[in-house]
Amino acid sequence: MYTHHQTIFNQLLDFLPFRTFDSLVGQHKLDRYKKNFSAKNLLYILMYSQIAGKDSLRDIETSLGVLENNHYHRWMKSIKRSTIAYNNSLYNPQIFEELFYSLVRDIQQFYPHQTFKYYSLDSTTITLSLKLFSWAKYSTTKWAVKMHMLLDNQNLIPSVVNITTGKVADITEAKKMEIEEKIGKWDFLVYDKGYVDYEWYQKLNTQWIFFVTRPKKNMDYLVIESKNIGINWVLKDETIEIFNPHCKKTYKWNLRLIYYISPDDGKEYQFLTNNFEVDAEVIALLYKKRWQIETFFKFIKQTLKIKSFLWTSENAVKNQLRVAMIYYLILCYIKFKTKIKQWLLELSRIFSAGILLRRKLIDLLGLTPQNLEKILPYIRWWPIIQLSLF
Repeated sequence: MYTHHQTIFNQLLDFLPFRTFDSLVGQHKLDRYKKNFSAKNLLYILMYSQIAGKDSLRDIETSLGVLENNHYHRWMKSIKRSTIAYNNSLYNPQIFEELFYSLVRDIQQFYPHQTFKYYSLDSTTITLSLKLFSWAKYSTTKWAVKMHMLLDNQNLIPSVVNITTGKVADITEAKKMEIEEKIGKWDFLVYDKGYVDYEWYQKLNTQWIFFVTRPKKNMDYLVIESKNIGINWVLKDETIEIFNPHCKKTYKWNLRLIYYISPDDGKEYQFLTNNFEVDAEVIALLYKKRWQIETFFKFIKQTLKIKSFLWTSENAVKNQLRVAMIYYLILCYIKFKTKIKQWLLELSRIFSAGILLRRKLIDLLGLTPQNLEKILPYIRWWPIIQLSLF
């Protein structure tokens, strides 16, 4: 008996909170005076380019024209690349930003219970062309855009993502991210030396947020108490007070300075924190876990389409980056709910290969060489068959 199935692409779109999206579109009046192209059309196209791995507007235009029968109920039947480019630069990125945070809140409901959480704060720079992206000037010889991110290390879910030009300093944007509202009391925030700001430290401390960082070499401080540990790679555990009179006005509490020998390379490191209860070795381990956000940046640059852009305007670049992170959340949600063993990179390749396949999503996730013959008769496009063989 014949059973109709939606395409894999449409099933992935069903994970998006469209009721929230429509409400946001109406609230911001984005589709006012729009007849042939809407915000939802742009969302579909950007999601399609992310999942299918499209690098150019011409590629998208050609693909949609060839595969018109597969998206008649979701898309317009004909669309030009100039229309995509114009509307991509016209729509405000705020609509996709709010959609991203709505999806984050939905996913957070499925988080397992944890006694405490720890987050990493950092940014990554994406280099742009000097000739095409004049609005993103970074230095005399470099144009760039920055993604400032607060990452939940235990679930590898970005809690906050801000997108700015490369000129914006990390600590400047960190103060605007309202991190204290995203992190609960007694949670740990880990960051590097680029976020040294004692006034900001005080704000975190008043919100009962524990931070772990590394001090700068020119930090002036007074040692109040010192413990020579000498075990478990910990040399000293000191209680200090900021000595600089200008800094003392903005941070009035004591801090904890830990001297630690790394068992990996034998080098000595110093860690600064406002937590006096946790073992010094745990503090060092928490800072080591900060490297997860660097690995995360490497992963999204390799997996998502965030290094080559469909258009050159500021809105277009931010829209593409926002939709890329929305697609990442969908991948995480599917992996969490289905408990499949595949890595996210492998999962994205599966969806890219079978994006227009009319089968159940769960069947595609369970695709193996043994049950491949069950799927092949329903694949209408030979390029997908070729990719499915590997």
